[in-house]
Amino acid sequence: MAADVREKEQLEYLFLDLEWNQDPGTTGVDGREAIQIGVVAADIKIQKTKIFSKAIRLSDPSLFNEKTEIVTHTPITNIMQGKEENVVLTKFAKHFPEYHFLVVWNRDTYDLFLRDMRKNGILIKRHTPVFLQEVLSVITGNENDSIGFSKAIRYVNGFRYLIASLAILYL
Repeated sequence: MAADVREKEQLEYLFLDLEWNQDPGTTGVDGREAIQIGVVAADIKIQKTKIFSKAIRLSDPSLFNEKTEIVTHTPITNIMQGKEENVVLTKFAKHFPEYHFLVVWNRDTYDLFLRDMRKNGILIKRHTPVFLQEVLSVITGNENDSIGFSKAIRYVNGFRYLIASLAILYL
């Protein structure tokens, strides 16, 4: 075998989750700032190949919403020890140069991710987004309503393959 010859890593799926701070008094993506990114990369057989998890420092700690600490179990002191958003997202882009599917819980997560990547001038790789909340809403017959994560798990108990994929991301 030739020295330093490696097959290019084939990442099929990125399961991405963002935790964010919602500026008090705001609604929608505009008032949100990511405070943590978590990614599990998987091959075509949904076998975990890489994990990436980084804290992201708030740009302005005075905008910290105390509810963020309750939801994320992350105090402001930990958040402020994270790296700047640009640094973290640049590392993300280097760790995951190619992937085919970006799997997220919902469109809000995806929109926040895209906004922040663009805002920081980071090239977004061509991919197909998969919104688990929408997939599970169809499976459970709740197509017109957003389904919560815990309710979705109860409905799809028989779908072990899907649950295994969810577990990679959320457990």
